[in-house]
Amino acid sequence: MKPASENINLFAFRTPSGEEPPSGKTDAKRTTAIRLFILHPRRDHASTSGFTLMETIVAFVVFTAVFIALERSTALGWHGIRLARMDQSALALARTKLATFGLNNTIPEETSLEGEENGLTWQLTAVHYKPPEASPMPPRRIPYWVTVTVSWRDRPMAPSRTIELTTIKSGAPE
Repeated sequence: MKPASENINLFAFRTPSGEEPPSGKTDAKRTTAIRLFILHPRRDHASTSGFTLMETIVAFVVFTAVFIALERSTALGWHGIRLARMDQSALALARTKLATFGLNNTIPEETSLEGEENGLTWQLTAVHYKPPEASPMPPRRIPYWVTVTVSWRDRPMAPSRTIELTTIKSGAPE
């Protein structure tokens, strides 16, 4: 066992087999090692450990920028989901109104209905359809243009959004 006072000599060089190199090369290597030690002395890391104030501020700014970007992208994603759900609800309401209009009753000559359901305002209009003059056979039932317009606002001060569906429905026989 080595005594405690004996330190490892950083400037003693040995070959991988454990032999000392020839004397001509030893001096050159020792000189290079001494130069490196003088130019780059070992520092006491206990006094320099941690981050400087500038490094901490830069890290905080980077973290804040990334956090804000993630928050905005998440908020934008949720806003898009909310708009898609409202579009889907409006389209389902318009399809329902088109499908149920005129099933159990005759369609009057000019019809206009309005209503509101689940924050969606709808308006249904039915007008007589006049086929082109060149049609070969007259229709057995009276056709009507039926239009359903559904509108809503996703925020109180936002512009109104609208979905409109139009179809031809047949009314009572002539």
